[in-house]
Amino acid sequence: MTYPRRTVLKSLFASVFSLNAKPARAATGHVIVVGAGLAGLVAAYELKKVGWKVTVLEARDRIGGRVMTVRSPFAANQYAEAGGEYIDGVQVHRQMHRYIREFGLNLDPVAASSSQGSYYLKGERLPYSERALAAAFGHRVGQDENRFWNKLEILAQTITDVDHPERAVNATKLDSIVLSRWMETLNQVPLAHTLTTQYLRGEYDDPEWLSLFFLVQQAALYNRVPDDRLELYRIRGGNSQLPQAIARRLLQPVVLEAPVTEVQQMPTGVRVTHGKGQITG
Repeated sequence: MTYPRRTVLKSLFASVFSLNAKPARAATGHVIVVGAGLAGLVAAYELKKVGWKVTVLEARDRIGGRVMTVRSPFAANQYAEAGGEYIDGVQVHRQMHRYIREFGLNLDPVAASSSQGSYYLKGERLPYSERALAAAFGHRVGQDENRFWNKLEILAQTITDVDHPERAVNATKLDSIVLSRWMETLNQVPLAHTLTTQYLRGEYDDPEWLSLFFLVQQAALYNRVPDDRLELYRIRGGNSQLPQAIARRLLQPVVLEAPVTEVQQMPTGVRVTHGKGQITG
């Protein structure tokens, strides 16, 4: 049986909100979680706490998803974040702060501003500023990049309830549009398109895998958050410590290198086929 994407997403949102609203009742059974990123690991951890048997399947050879701390070949315990890096203030990333406290991790404040950044474009290092970009490659690059954000801002204003963005009058239409296809309609010059795409890949994912609705609701949400609450912290010692700590609390180890190829609905549950076999739940 095939389920529409929006139906699946709505059911997932309902599950998450019910878990946040009140403790889940004790239960027995077997739940299969696909993906060992933070969302999958947290789901498995919370289900395990109330009595469910949980198996986590992960396609890659590591856990963490978009959270990845690189430690080699650096010396003297140095490391770099190759994935999700910044953690917003507790008013924004409430659940992140909750789990960081629960697993005894510490935060380090981020003391950097965008004025300290650089562009590395076409073999050149440039200061992170529109003026430097225009001087090197022309004003059209910055103009086209800004046009992307201006059009996104107009769409974000159509979402008036950020707790229920799916209720927006244009939600269904926006969700049917692949973000990369919408970007093509803007006719950005190639370098502006590259800059926009790379930003989206670093912040979310490849535009080919995102809907326009996803980005619009993100813009609507962050329009309501003061800048001084954003990108304030990193986990001391590396962000990958959080998914690793969650995984250690699970009774069963995460099954790595097990990409899911099929999910079959059965009379009493599901059968999941993955790279290392089959499992029912």
